[in-house]
Amino acid sequence: MKAILICLFVVSLAACATRGDPVWPGYNGPTVPTKDTVIEQGKARALFFVIHSVDGTNINNAIIESRSASYGKGYTLVATNATRQLPVRPMKVKLIAREETGAPIHAIFRGLSGRALPSAFGEVDFTPQEGDQYAVMGEITLNGASVWIQDLTTNSPATAKVVSETE
Repeated sequence: MKAILICLFVVSLAACATRGDPVWPGYNGPTVPTKDTVIEQGKARALFFVIHSVDGTNINNAIIESRSASYGKGYTLVATNATRQLPVRPMKVKLIAREETGAPIHAIFRGLSGRALPSAFGEVDFTPQEGDQYAVMGEITLNGASVWIQDLTTNSPATAKVVSETE
């Protein structure tokens, strides 16, 4: 019994893992705002284009914020945008394009019925420029998904596109 309680405690601590800040403590250099994009598809689902991690460290994003805001609300997905400051330096970012639903069972049934949309995820090089603003952009269709970071100041891609294998 004691071993079971210890295992449950360890698992509960892992579930509370914190996400890192992409701007490390003591960094005094310039930063740029970079926002995730959320496209609502009704009250129960949305398309998300987010930064999942920076240089291997998971960071807070719109998927995490939306899951937290939707907790206890049944099938309703409370789509929440996330913006963070990124340091002006070369980095590797993991991007994700995916559909999220308000309840996990909803996603399971969409997948079983063949109506689940494809997702894309992968790591790209990103070097933000001081003074510019960025947004994670993408496309998700029945035929595939792609995601990239767009420079909003110049209205041009700032990274390579991550494309799903189905495209």
